[in-house]
Amino acid sequence: MGELSTLACAVVEDDLERVRELVTQGHRVVWEPWPFDETALHFAADHGNAAMIAILVDAGGRAFIDALGNGWTPLGLAALKGHVEAVRVLLTRGADPNARDVDHAGESPLGDAVERGFEDIVFTLLAWGADPNAPGWMNLTPLDRAKHRSLMHPDEPSYRIERALVNAERG
Repeated sequence: MGELSTLACAVVEDDLERVRELVTQGHRVVWEPWPFDETALHFAADHGNAAMIAILVDAGGRAFIDALGNGWTPLGLAALKGHVEAVRVLLTRGADPNARDVDHAGESPLGDAVERGFEDIVFTLLAWGADPNAPGWMNLTPLDRAKHRSLMHPDEPSYRIERALVNAERG
């Protein structure tokens, strides 16, 4: 991992105590070049490490909380992978529930959570103001995705997700 910062290496190694120590010594979250092309915050979000995320946001990661890494925001990565605690930590620390990569796939965290049926994440994002009508990939909104999911997966979780998005749309 020669190209990564010392802090990023500790994050990749999942060494929470070392990360705390490095932050105390003044190490800060920075944009990491190849092989990351993102920050250690993105990596922690992608792996659902909520405790690590909290430390990293407080160590300069706030500047990157809505930044794209490999086409994703930290919140988008956490939502995509189903890491509900990571989603909650990011939202409580200021992540925009509607931040998305318009130039690439353009999907919102809510759209990804709906698509994958992550009910807890859908409800959490809606509670934090995620827009059920934000167009994403193929210009489909999270609400469009929920309706499609209910047709393809006619089960109670899919119906609950669709109802939640319909209710959010109504305000």
